[in-house]
Amino acid sequence: MSHFEFLMVLAGIVVAVAMTETVGGLGRLIRARGRVTFDWLHLGWSYVVLLFSMLYWHGMWPYQAIEFTYVGQIWLLVIPTLFLVIVAFALSPEIQGDADLIVREYFLEKRRPIFAGLATFIAMAWVADFAITRNLFVADIATTLGLIAVFLLLAHSSKIWVHTMLLVLVASFLSAAGFQEVSVSLARFDV
Repeated sequence: MSHFEFLMVLAGIVVAVAMTETVGGLGRLIRARGRVTFDWLHLGWSYVVLLFSMLYWHGMWPYQAIEFTYVGQIWLLVIPTLFLVIVAFALSPEIQGDADLIVREYFLEKRRPIFAGLATFIAMAWVADFAITRNLFVADIATTLGLIAVFLLLAHSSKIWVHTMLLVLVASFLSAAGFQEVSVSLARFDV
């Protein structure tokens, strides 16, 4: 097994934990015995976490051509995925027996760890990419700083219109990036 294959398995397991917790949290809400008041804002940000998880894992494939000689390189690529796991757990409410749950209130209460975790994930992913590839693209820096600013703003704001506007912006950006990545990948394989 090459270093890259080991890295992909390790990172894939951690990303799978984040995705499982995100989807599992939604499943627990559906199965709850008490009355659960669902919230589209919570569902939207859960979708964003799933997109980040998939895009980060997919974005690791170009590292196949890089020689991994230091354990630190592996740490740099796995550490961002750990923040996705923390965000996934923060997004998933603990449901107590027959208690009622208003998901919007839970979401707003947990917004700081959710969005600080996403900001840290973005920062660590950029650091990993730069440290391993040594490539410094202005567009990457602008996107990274923009996303970090958005997530730090969301961590501090409880205004629903701010969360709504930025959810639409980030979800659209990630969805477009995902479709663009998939179309580029499919074109490489003549599919």
